[in-house]
Amino acid sequence: MNLAAMLVLALMAAGQDVRPADHSGQTTGIKITSPTRQVVVFSELERSLLAAQQNKNTEQIKTQLDPGFEFVTAGQSAPTPHDEWLDQLSKQSAFVAFRISQLSVRNPVGTIAMVSFLSSVKLDADGKKFEDTFIVDEWVDSGGVWKLKVRYASPVQNLPHPAPKPTGKQ
Repeated sequence: MNLAAMLVLALMAAGQDVRPADHSGQTTGIKITSPTRQVVVFSELERSLLAAQQNKNTEQIKTQLDPGFEFVTAGQSAPTPHDEWLDQLSKQSAFVAFRISQLSVRNPVGTIAMVSFLSSVKLDADGKKFEDTFIVDEWVDSGGVWKLKVRYASPVQNLPHPAPKPTGKQ
């Protein structure tokens, strides 16, 4: 008796299932997804930038922007340059909270990354007014530090938002 046959018999005797794995293409219904390293890195960069916008921390925002940064929206005749965009941000009313979802990263060259995501900004404490924007950011590797070079933004209409949870104080 060869060694493989003895091993199969030993496993069968121990009550182990030695049948080949089922590779029929059927799924178990469980899907576990783990973010890639790039998704983790750029999620943190995007969250940091939105938090700085929320706190109106222009110095923090400046550290994340490339000197040639431009902001582009639909219907705009020309991109908004770095300083003008920062000035516009400082004049916007503050928002209460934000959420990033559907983030994906494309890094075709290694020194340029295209990051797309949906930004949902809660404008009031009651949680009834939101501003949703689909964003595509072009990040460039500047000596080992990622800097935002271009932001393309487009408003999204009529997205469903969860109802605010009752606090028990009503």
